[in-house]
Parts: sequence; structure tokens; C-alpha cells
Amino acid sequence: MTVGTIRGLAGWLADFCDAVVPCGCAACGVAVSADRSPICDLCASRVSPIPLPLCPRCGITRIVDQVGAAGCSQCESWPPHLRRTASACLHDGAAARVVRGLKYRGWTQLARFMAIRMLPALHRVVDLPQPVLVPVPLAPARRRERGFNQAELLADALSELTGWEVVDLLCRVRGGPSQARLGRRQRERRAAGAYAIDPGAMEWLVSYAPTGTDGTGYEPETSALAAVVVDDVITTGSTAGACAAVLEAAGLECLGAVSFARTAPAIEGG
Repeated sequence: MTVGTIRGLAGWLADFCDAVVPCGCAACGVAVSADRSPICDLCASRVSPIPLPLCPRCGITRIVDQVGAAGCSQCESWPPHLRRTASACLHDGAAARVVRGLKYRGWTQLARFMAIRMLPALHRVVDLPQPVLVPVPLAPARRRERGFNQAELLADALSELTGWEVVDLLCRVRGGPSQARLGRRQRERRAAGAYAIDPGAMEWLVSYAPTGTDGTGYEPETSALAAVVVDDVITTGSTAGACAAVLEAAGLECLGAVSFARTAPAIEGG
């Protein structure tokens, strides 16, 4: 039996199982049709937008939204290169279970559902036509372990919905344990210097570089190439800020970052 025949039989068996055995909702486990997104209608309805009013910079709910009010406590200390972030929903309830389903259970079919919910947030960040979508990279060991990069899957799904190009401009040059339990300052220290321009993307990047009058290459203030960072969850903004700093230093105009979920400020830590 040839390898092609074995793969064909395996594919047929997978299709047969999908048709006979219903899939389970990624959030609650109830049976859903195999020909649709692996999330039931009830759980999908519980993935709701972040309540208004939103801070125009960090995209989280502002308790005070008045002219002359104090700056937003969540983003007033952000560096200037992190211009704006926006997310589809808060990282709790059904939305948090959807994130875990994609990231830890390998339900990659969730990416399109999540990307559809991210579209309004993406358009809050983008004020220029057709930026490139830049997924936050995983450390090589983490990617090998997981088999995929969830941010890249989301960027690809957004690309299908918008027609915008996905470019893996960034790489992670320093790994480390999960940041799930780290506070703001710890995350900032961990993210600083953890990302760089991927050497494999240099040729692509140089092809878009505006040439200065002296022929030296990038002139950031005149660059027409804009980028949006894509991730599954934004917590303190430290990862988005570190990625934005690298992109800006390479001469791109980083418009901000977009994610499916945003950790509620009350549980971000100090």
C-alpha cells in the first residue's frame, strides 16, 4: 500500500467520523455539527464585545469618559510607539474557553470564528489602507511543542476576511516560561529584547524600504508600509509594545495591536 493510499484512507476515515460522531463545542462540550465552527450558538452569543465607553488608545472600558478627565490608568504609562490596541472581547467565560480551545487543545477551526469577532477591533486600530498583519511569534521550542502559532492562525483568518497580507516579520529571540501569572512590570521586563526582525523576512522588508536621498535605505517618517500586530490575548500591552518597538525601529509604521481577547484590568496585577 502506497503512502498516498494510506493518506487517502486516513482522510476518508476522518471525514466519516466527523459525519457520524458530532463534534463538541469548544466552550461547553455540547454537540455541534461537524460542518460548522466548533462552538455552539449559545456560547457564541456569550462572547460579547467589551462594554462601552472604550479608551481610544488601549480599547478597555473607561469608568470616566468626560472632557478633561484624567488619562486612562491602563495605558497612560505606555511608550509612545504603542499607539493603540483593540480587542474583540474580555478574556473570561466562554471567550476564555475559546482561547484555551485554540491554544492548548489544538482546535484550529476556531481561528475563523475568532477573526470574525476581531474585525470591528481591527478597524478601530487601522486608519490607513491595507496594512500588513504581523503575528506575534512564539519561541521555537513552544511552536514545536504546540505545532502551530495561534497568533499566525488568527492573522491568516483576518487576511482571508480583509485581503490584507500576513508577513512573519518578527521572531522571538529569547524564550521563557509562560507569562500567565506575571504582573505588569514582570511582563515588561520579560518582553524587552525578546523580539527581533526575522532574518528570513529581511529581503521582503528591504524590498519595501523607501530609499533616501543619499541612498541609505529607510526613512521611517516617509515609510508608506504600515503594520498591525496580531495576538490572541492582550494583557498588559507589554508584548504588543515590544513588538511595536521592533517594527518602528525597522522603519515601519506600527498602527497598533489587535487581539481576540483582553484581560480585565482588575486581574492584571501590578
